[in-house]
Amino acid sequence: MRAIIFFVPRHLIFLMAFAFAILSSQVQAQFNYTTNNGNITITGYTGPNGAVTIPSTILVNGVNLPVTSIGAGAFESHVSLISVTIPNSVTTIGNFAFAACFELSSVSIGNGVTSIGANAFEDCDWLTSVTISSNVTNIGEGAFTGCSGLIVINVDPSNPNYSSIGGALFDHSQTTLIAYPGVGTSYTIPNGVTNIEAYAFFDCPHLTSVVFPNSVTTIGSEAFANTGLTSVTIPASVTSIGEYAFQDLSDGTFPTNPSLTSVYFMGNAPSADSTVFDSDSNATVYYLTGTVGWSSTFVGLPTMLMSKPSISTPPASALVVSGANASFNVAASVNPVPITYQWQVSTDGGNTWNNVSGSTYSGAITPTLTITNAATTQLGFQYQAVLTNYAGSITTTPVPLVVGTSTAKLSWLQNNFTSTQLGNPNIVADSVAPAGDGIPNLLKYAFNLQPFVNEQSSLPQPTASGGNLTLTFPTPQSDLTYTVEASPDLINWSTTGVMVQTNGTQETASYPISPSTSTFLHVVVAPSP
Repeated sequence: MRAIIFFVPRHLIFLMAFAFAILSSQVQAQFNYTTNNGNITITGYTGPNGAVTIPSTILVNGVNLPVTSIGAGAFESHVSLISVTIPNSVTTIGNFAFAACFELSSVSIGNGVTSIGANAFEDCDWLTSVTISSNVTNIGEGAFTGCSGLIVINVDPSNPNYSSIGGALFDHSQTTLIAYPGVGTSYTIPNGVTNIEAYAFFDCPHLTSVVFPNSVTTIGSEAFANTGLTSVTIPASVTSIGEYAFQDLSDGTFPTNPSLTSVYFMGNAPSADSTVFDSDSNATVYYLTGTVGWSSTFVGLPTMLMSKPSISTPPASALVVSGANASFNVAASVNPVPITYQWQVSTDGGNTWNNVSGSTYSGAITPTLTITNAATTQLGFQYQAVLTNYAGSITTTPVPLVVGTSTAKLSWLQNNFTSTQLGNPNIVADSVAPAGDGIPNLLKYAFNLQPFVNEQSSLPQPTASGGNLTLTFPTPQSDLTYTVEASPDLINWSTTGVMVQTNGTQETASYPISPSTSTFLHVVVAPSP
């Protein structure tokens, strides 16, 4: 195998080095900078937009000095800057360094950075992710505020000062929430957080719901300014709210968002000034009885004492033929405090109650409960709704579900049982004999008898006539089957030889008898299949 050796003339090597030097000097010329004790701070940028790589060194008087800092506002308002790479030599990113770089979608922060200044990346709308290295020890207030496209802020797990949960930025102990990505629509602040830092949710226009844990004590300045929140619930643990914390900035300068209309306080009035709800002119503050510090207004907003729900239309009994759907409805009186609903069922006459569950039910936490394909096994079940808001709960009067095999059965039930009795399976079920006469409800319905009257003497009675044993009873109900059987010994029963005739109003069954043989007749009643 032969080796091929190329020789590059010395003058070409010189030309290549000269060209590189020219290129380096041209790149360096795009950055304004100052020097201090042999270190360089970038103070401005005059080069083309798009992708920018900040050099790690700049040649000054023949000496390559390290770039250690990006000064305050150095790249501010470079609106067409798309990406930036910060070298490991940089230790400090100054206040507002990249603020208002609206199209900045990618930033690579070198591992040497220890400090990110206040508002450093404010209003970088296209920025979707940021990674904080293990060496960062300081992040200024509002460093990522207004980054409405931000999805996640990642933190190196070995960082001793900061951490990340679900893309949000926290201090290491996770007691202070520093910054929330701007694209989420709802957020539950983790339990244990005590402080919401200033600007934490500033200019998150998509955020329409936030849930505070009872651990939060402080909400920082402008923490929720210019969000999509229309109502917010402040836990009793909160003792201080910073200036302009919930300011409405829907004035055309910012994206127009719905203004706050309702603020619910669960505890005493916190420390706050008149700017907290600045421009939220449509909002009302609601507070609970027993709490203190409230008057007719709070920081300029009208106040109202919360009251628990009241019922305007209670649920009514539901009567349905088996296989049909049944529903219960409840309506609450107008109340500005949000109400939750929970339907409950009792299967033992109201002694015990459980929240409804299972595929049979829908709307269990809404004003309307629907029972699909109601079955006769649910006859006598009772239902009630529990309505709850911050001020308390109210439970509706229980109402029964009445399921019959036909409209005739429903009519018989309504005519013979009270509403309370209809809500007790131990009284109204087919197998129960409420009169104690041994005749169950099914038979009393079959022969149109009264359930609470001893009807032994009213049952069909067999008679012997013309060599036959006959039994006469009313025309059968359409939802039942009637079978007449004969037996010689009350043990073995058969329909063989039994003749049944009808005249439209009653049925007459006959069976031939002989003097030397005992004969018995009975009617077997069962629901139609």
